[in-house]
Amino acid sequence: MHKEKRHTISKHKQKKKHTRKDKLKTKIENKSYENRNKKSNVISIYNGNDVTISACMMIKNEAHNLHRCLTSIKDLVDEIIIVDTGSTDKSIEICESYGAKIYYHPHPGKIIDSFSKYRNLSIGYATSDWVFIIDADEEAITTEKTAVELRNTLESISTELYGASILFKDIRKGSVLLQQYTTRLFRKGKIRYEGIVHNQPMIDDRMATVTEDFYIKHYGYDLSEEGTRIKSEKTRTLLHKDLQQNPNNYTDYFYLSQNYAQTKEYAKAVKYGEKYLTFKNEALREGKYMESIYYCVFHSYKQLNNPKKAEEWLNMGIQYLPNDLDLALALTEYGVWQKKSEIVMLGTRRFFELYDLYSKDPAVKGNRFVYSHVPEALSFCYFHFILITLHELVGSFEQLSKIFPQLSERYGDSLAQDFATVFTKFGMPELIPRYLPELIVQSIPNVSELGICFNDMEGEKNRKVA
Repeated sequence: MHKEKRHTISKHKQKKKHTRKDKLKTKIENKSYENRNKKSNVISIYNGNDVTISACMMIKNEAHNLHRCLTSIKDLVDEIIIVDTGSTDKSIEICESYGAKIYYHPHPGKIIDSFSKYRNLSIGYATSDWVFIIDADEEAITTEKTAVELRNTLESISTELYGASILFKDIRKGSVLLQQYTTRLFRKGKIRYEGIVHNQPMIDDRMATVTEDFYIKHYGYDLSEEGTRIKSEKTRTLLHKDLQQNPNNYTDYFYLSQNYAQTKEYAKAVKYGEKYLTFKNEALREGKYMESIYYCVFHSYKQLNNPKKAEEWLNMGIQYLPNDLDLALALTEYGVWQKKSEIVMLGTRRFFELYDLYSKDPAVKGNRFVYSHVPEALSFCYFHFILITLHELVGSFEQLSKIFPQLSERYGDSLAQDFATVFTKFGMPELIPRYLPELIVQSIPNVSELGICFNDMEGEKNRKVA
């Protein structure tokens, strides 16, 4: 995985001599299709000497996804390039209705032999200044101004920069499971992909910039348990096939570790994670080290109920990535798992700090997946932070009740009045101490009596409130 140095370019820095609204218009234009004589309509074409964009896709039997995807990009790009690898459903018919240019490259066998091969074919057919990579199971989230603002941003990018990154959100069961910035826009002729499954763009580390004009939603893993199993098995078949031919292709070990974790085969997940770590130095030299391996293997060892190995991977990760948000969450989860309140407090405080930093400066994440920059992870940390704080609060009240009889009458009355002021301010007058702090203690049930249990991000245990 390439780390990318990004330069954020404000879309307001350069004033245009002509507004793009004057240049935009919708028109219908006939397009010829590869290997076909029929013609179809192209929707929303941009005129003038402005930046042009080609959306490049590879598909096979994606009829259930295509309307959502193509609707989201039809007014954003100048052309839609489709490389079809052997569809037998209505995919071609749907693509034609959106005016796409369709090229046929059926692959042998039931499983595609190389995703990068067909990705590069689609890019080769593009005719625009910039290439936009999107898959059928994705959706571009835009506003009415996105088409104009995106072109303003691309025009303002230095010619020395070849790519632009946008926000990517992985959606599962209606929630954002993880999000990251990923490079999806490239100057024509400056990009190629490698990797038979998890194809990676080969682009100079210095040649990327961030644009916030729009983002992508990904639904590829929003599947049933059976659907996830089938997809995972297809992926791992390709990965194992590649390893037979290239046993030192260490990125395959990383993806196999992730793959087996998705199907809850955690012993195999840690096996391939451990194997991947043996290639760390080589991966670092080549700038392809997948840093999320620590978080992934930690979770697998946690599922295997092996705290010693989980702690080992957690410590390795924190030493290598002290400012990693996922590992701050992992530290919190470890503390909850082992019921060590001091570790929970350390992890949550660090998570709150980093979550705020990641929100203010997305470039801090780098170009790797960040699993925990989501509200669910934040609420998980707040819940356990509050839980530990409540334990400490009850203990403080108990200590105060022991000290109170030793206080002078004047100071005791003053202290009781201070409590009355505080609890009234926070809307809890029923907790006002009228005579002794014991009344406060009596009014707040012991945390253990509430029946609250430690839970975790996977939902292995449920929070119970009596």
